[in-house]
Amino acid sequence: MVLRKFFTSALPLGFFLFGLLFFVSTSHADPCNCPPMDDTDVAYSTSDLVMIGTVSDLKSSIFKPDHMEITFDIRKLIKSNSVIPTDTVVVYIPNNECKYDFQFGNDYIVYAKGDLFFFYTDVCSRNKLFDFAFDEVERLSKFDKTKPRKQTKQDEQGELSDSQESSLASSTPAEEPQPSSSNLSSSQSSVVTKPQSSSLGSSSAKKKPKPLKDMFAITPN
Repeated sequence: MVLRKFFTSALPLGFFLFGLLFFVSTSHADPCNCPPMDDTDVAYSTSDLVMIGTVSDLKSSIFKPDHMEITFDIRKLIKSNSVIPTDTVVVYIPNNECKYDFQFGNDYIVYAKGDLFFFYTDVCSRNKLFDFAFDEVERLSKFDKTKPRKQTKQDEQGELSDSQESSLASSTPAEEPQPSSSNLSSSQSSVVTKPQSSSLGSSSAKKKPKPLKDMFAITPN
């Protein structure tokens, strides 16, 4: 009877202690309660900034005291929903257990959310040290946004006129060089005219001009 009362009273206390220990152990293992890590496709589509960058500066933020400012030198900008006017960008991380352990001088693949005024990332994001992320780089290569500009009708007309000009230029024969006046005079002076035979009449010595139809090839309509 005494043992039964003891176990009956101690059972709720045991469940309480077990639950408390379970909560403490799980919260210590993952204080940020990160969800399962997204794959590359989901991480890319849900991020506002994806890049490969080198950490050039780390400091506590003046504007956001509970955050740190990580300055990256951009090596490869893969995606950005904001226009980044320079080759550097500042990304904020929480100044607590959820911060990602960026190290000065190392290269990283960074996934961040927000805009140019406040890009944010943490340990739950798919950030990776570049030296050990060659597979990640290969997966991200398919998201290259450098695509050729769509050709317009104006471009097609411009290309057509250029091709026409080149074909006309190739089909037009080059003009023969005209002799200069000095060369012409010297060549004329070197020609010796032979006297005509006196037996031929003056009328027979003259040649008849060729008709126009022999000088130009006129095609009838």
